[in-house]
Amino acid sequence: MRAGSTVNTMKKNRKLIFSIFVDFNKAGGDLQEYEPRHRLNVNNTLISYLHDQYAKKCGADYKLVGYGKMFNELRDYLKKKKIYEGEYQSIQHFKFYLLEKFAEEYDEIVYFDSDVVPITSENIFKEFDFSKGVLMHGFHDDTPTNSINLSLEGQLSYTPMPRSVSVKYALMRVLCENKKVKPVIDRVLNTGIMGFTSQYIQDLNYIKSLPKTAKEINKARTKKSTFFQKEIQEMFNMNNESIVTYLISASGIPFQSMDPDWHWVWNHRNSDEEICTHAKIVHIINKRFEKFFGIERVS
Repeated sequence: MRAGSTVNTMKKNRKLIFSIFVDFNKAGGDLQEYEPRHRLNVNNTLISYLHDQYAKKCGADYKLVGYGKMFNELRDYLKKKKIYEGEYQSIQHFKFYLLEKFAEEYDEIVYFDSDVVPITSENIFKEFDFSKGVLMHGFHDDTPTNSINLSLEGQLSYTPMPRSVSVKYALMRVLCENKKVKPVIDRVLNTGIMGFTSQYIQDLNYIKSLPKTAKEINKARTKKSTFFQKEIQEMFNMNNESIVTYLISASGIPFQSMDPDWHWVWNHRNSDEEICTHAKIVHIINKRFEKFFGIERVS
């Protein structure tokens, strides 16, 4: 079906909120080097409980998915297609693998990262009309000067890392420009909180799109010159946020930008600030769970 086609009205409107748990004590590969793994491990029980409680308030089912058969299936697929880029990247693709699986059973689905905490009693399924488009939030994670220079001149005042939001944004722009499509938003979308109907998940077709998109990313990375400086271009990789922003744009899938209060970002740039009083769902990117929950650790 094409984007915007009608969902089967005979199907009961079932809702789901799900998250992914990675036990970093058992994780291998590059996840062993993932810096905040301990803080995620020790806080997961509490955060998944809060996810479950919020799902109940919303009249939705809740699922917490860990390593197992489905993850192994995805990893084998990525390796078979020669697009495997490590465990961390595979976990990011796993979000969309699960969205496609759950779309067979549920009509409206919300995904939360394991560092996302809902602090509202408002029902996300009622506050947003999911039929109007994919629900996500995008933001620039850089200084205003660098954000402007990146957008207008393709330059940064520093050498970025592969997971820098600026690199993700640049890759998304290049992918869209190569296909002559306009991005749905002038920033890269964050996949820490997502809302989909089952139809839009089908229309996105994320997993099957990966091999073709990987070829486009490789061309973008190895091209002799692009609008963006060489140090940015060399960092291009199979990032899920660049890819999903590009696919939504290229596929013509309806999109609605999530209000920042519904995806309030708490990262290294505002880590000394208090949580916004208007925030409804907090994305604790800086992993300062102790400060967020008001927990004092005794050494």
